[in-house]
Amino acid sequence: MTKAISQTLNMHPLHTMEVTPRDAEIHNDAQLEDDLTQARTDIKEIAAIGMQAVAEAASLASQSQHDKLYMALSSVMKSTLEANRELIETHRSRKELTQSGESDGDVTNNLFIGSTDELLALLEKK
Repeated sequence: MTKAISQTLNMHPLHTMEVTPRDAEIHNDAQLEDDLTQARTDIKEIAAIGMQAVAEAASLASQSQHDKLYMALSSVMKSTLEANRELIETHRSRKELTQSGESDGDVTNNLFIGSTDELLALLEKK
């Protein structure tokens, strides 16, 4: 039907992309590492662009002494700081996601409920 309409109107039909829902599967370690690396790269690029914009806005604001330029400078600085915070959060997320399967190591407090015979049997296994 779309083809008939496009021929009648003497137009070319638009090519539509099929949108698929996100997979509910857990990403494997390689995909997770790739995603985190890509996010880190993007955030670093945004922060670098933000720093360049801060320098340019600071120069313009100091030359013109205009209030709106100082407000724009403040906004650009805030956005750059948020990008840097997001970079730190990416590192924190990477650490949490990669260490989620690992044990914490030392156990300081532990409670065993059972008889001494059961405790001895568990200790003998180790």
